[in-house]
Amino acid sequence: MKRNFSNFGFSTILIAFVMICIVTFSALSLLTASSDYKLSKKVADKTQSYYEAEETAYQLIAEIDELLCEAYNSSNDKSGYLNKAASAVGTCQTDNIAVCLSGTTTNPSVEFEVPINENQHLAVVLTICYPPDSGGVFYQLTNWQTITDMPQEDNTTLNLIGKGE
Repeated sequence: MKRNFSNFGFSTILIAFVMICIVTFSALSLLTASSDYKLSKKVADKTQSYYEAEETAYQLIAEIDELLCEAYNSSNDKSGYLNKAASAVGTCQTDNIAVCLSGTTTNPSVEFEVPINENQHLAVVLTICYPPDSGGVFYQLTNWQTITDMPQEDNTTLNLIGKGE
């Protein structure tokens, strides 16, 4: 008796291997898409928080500008303007953001910090100017900085092989 050889087993193994490859690549594509979405969401949330803090800072700067304009219009000279400006800006507060006055009486500065998230804040410093000396502006933006407050771990030990805890 003569037996005929059939290629039935090879095609089944090939199709099973192709199906396993397709399922594996589909799972990897799904995992990659999911992690890309999560990363994009984090970046979008961080960016939105920054721009909301920036908007708050701009609103506060606009309020300070109005107060400086009123102080200039009600004063006769530079020293009177700087005194009125310092007292007016000292009362300015928006959205629980404290405005601090620093510097000297001849060169006062306004400082405030707007929270971005739990670890970051936007630090802004404005130097108050006398308009005839500064080309008509009431302040000069001297600092606009994002500061990150990350806790520092005091890990100054270096574990060597066989010497660690």
